[in-house]
Amino acid sequence: MTDHLIVEAPVRLDFAGGWTDVPPFVDRQGGLVVNAAIDTYVRVEVTRRPSGIVLVSEDLGQSIEVTDPEQLSVDGDLPLLQAAVRRFLPDGGVEIRTSSGTPLGSGLGTSGALGTALAFACSRIAGLDVTPHEAAHLGWLLEVEDCGLAGGRQDQFAAALGGFHVLSFDGSSVDATPIEVPADVRLRLEEHLVLCYVGESRVSGATIVRVMQAYEDGVERVVRALEEMKEIARRLAGTLHEGDLELVGQLLHRNWECQKMLDDGMQTTAMKVVEEAVEEAGSLGGKAAGSGAGGCLFFVAGGDPQAVRRAVINAGAQVLPMHFTSTGVREC
Repeated sequence: MTDHLIVEAPVRLDFAGGWTDVPPFVDRQGGLVVNAAIDTYVRVEVTRRPSGIVLVSEDLGQSIEVTDPEQLSVDGDLPLLQAAVRRFLPDGGVEIRTSSGTPLGSGLGTSGALGTALAFACSRIAGLDVTPHEAAHLGWLLEVEDCGLAGGRQDQFAAALGGFHVLSFDGSSVDATPIEVPADVRLRLEEHLVLCYVGESRVSGATIVRVMQAYEDGVERVVRALEEMKEIARRLAGTLHEGDLELVGQLLHRNWECQKMLDDGMQTTAMKVVEEAVEEAGSLGGKAAGSGAGGCLFFVAGGDPQAVRRAVINAGAQVLPMHFTSTGVREC
C-alpha cells in the first residue's frame, strides 16, 4: 500500500456513435461507439493524511476541507471527488488534488476521464489492485450511481484503455475492440484533423434525460437518429484504419446531422459560424465532440489543414493541439 500516488488519464475524440451508449437506448438496442484517446490529460494526486479530508480542483479553483467523511455530500462542489472518498476511502485522512488540460465544457470526456483516474488512484491508495477496465467501470459508477448523473460509458473506457477502439455496449457489459490504425494513417489523421473550442457546452444532465425520454416515448426522429448513429459507428470501425479522409469526413458530418436531430439546442450560433467558415476553407466534414451545444468541434481538413485552422480562428474559435495516444490511465 502506498501513501502518495499521481495518476493521469487521457480524454478522447468520439468519432461516431456517441449517445448510443446511454440508457435506455443501450439497454434495449445496444450501443456502438468509435473513439480515440488524445494526449490531453486529467491528473489526480492522492496523498494520505493523519486526519481530515482536503479536496482541491486546481483548474476550477475550488476546494473543500472537512474533518469527517460524514460531512461530504455529492450535492455540493466537486461531487466526483467527494464521491470517490466516500466509495474508496470512507475513513478519510486524505488529500486529493486534480487538474485538467481541457477547457471547461469541452465535450472531450473530461469528467469520464476524471472519474476513471479517481477510481484508479483511490483504489490503489486503499490497497486494491484494479485493472484499467475495472477503473473505467468504477469511474462510471462514481458518475451515475454515486452522483446521479445521466450518461454513457465511452469516456471512461477511452480514458482507461487509450488508443483507437470500437466499444460495443450491451446492457451492463462492454466489449472494447482495438482498431489497428497504421502509423502512417494515424499521422495523416493527426495532420488533417482540426480540433477547436467554441465555448463551454450548455448540454446538461437534463438534456440527456430529455433526449432519452423522447427515445422512450418513441419520437421517430430521435429513434431513427440513434439507430443511424450506431450504424455510422459500425461503418467507421470497418474503414478508419484505411485512412480515407473523404469518407471519414462524410461519416463525421452525417453523425453530426443525426445528433442535431436529437435536440433543438445541439448546435449553437457560434458552432454554426465555425462550421460555415471551415466548409468554405476546405473541410471534408466534422462534428461536435461529445454531447454538443458548445464545447469542441473537430473537422477533417482536405488539401490544406492550415487554411481550415485559419478559418477557425477567424470565426472566433480557439484551435487546440491534438495528437493521439495509445496510453490509457497510468501511474506517473
